[in-house]
Amino acid sequence: MNPVMVVEETGRRAAAAQTAMSAGVPAPAKTIHAPGERPDPQSVRGRCPECGDDLVSNLYYIVGEGYLIRWECWSSLSEDPQCRYQKVL
Repeated sequence: MNPVMVVEETGRRAAAAQTAMSAGVPAPAKTIHAPGERPDPQSVRGRCPECGDDLVSNLYYIVGEGYLIRWECWSSLSEDPQCRYQKVL
């Protein structure tokens, strides 16, 4: 599993994020998009603070815990990631 960068997490959210990571939250598939393909504009949540590419919102279900929302850099979701930025909400 790829390490997840948790930014600005406090209290209950931090505990939930840590539980999710230790429970084996599924990592995104290695190739989610083809090279040069851009994300659906409705899923874009801003710009990556590390590389400036699009941030997309992905939803993961954790059995017994509920849903986990991660904003992930579009560049991190390719076969050869150029960036590793992720934020757990």
